[in-house]
Amino acid sequence: MKLDYKKLKYNTILLLVFMLAISGFLYFSKTFGMYVASGESQANVDLAFSLLQPDELEKEIQLEDIKPDSSEHTYSFSVANYEKDRLIDVNMEYIVKIISTTNLPITYSLYDWDDNKIDVTDEYITDEHATVFYVITSNDYKMNYTDKKIDKFKIKYSLDSQYDSSVYQDIIELLSIKIEVKQV
Repeated sequence: MKLDYKKLKYNTILLLVFMLAISGFLYFSKTFGMYVASGESQANVDLAFSLLQPDELEKEIQLEDIKPDSSEHTYSFSVANYEKDRLIDVNMEYIVKIISTTNLPITYSLYDWDDNKIDVTDEYITDEHATVFYVITSNDYKMNYTDKKIDKFKIKYSLDSQYDSSVYQDIIELLSIKIEVKQV
């Protein structure tokens, strides 16, 4: 029986390439994180973000029942490092950004779930169309890949009663929540 060295060499090279591809996949899935998501949260909030959905970490929200009566309204949201039984693959750090148009003089504050006011930085930014945005940025929050965790937040907002005028009647205020994430 004669061995076909050409076929044996081809099969050996094919096996090595396959083993390298599997090894590379296993290595890089831990390094860069594999993100698969479905969009559920166990938190009782208005909006849920998952770090497993990197393409869906910014949402525009509707501010309902905002009237110039100085009453405080609350919008809640959460940030989780898991969905169902799937955890993030690497340690991550994130910040929360609250971005609003400045069409109405609404005041905004960021709170944790226990109603502790969160220290933030705020600034006004003008885009290329000369639209002015008010941006509130939180400090860093850390989430590791070993334990399931949900951070819950509240945005408290109000429109002072001094703005009870027909001038403000049909003006629309847009608000978005953005989660900026990086691996640590």
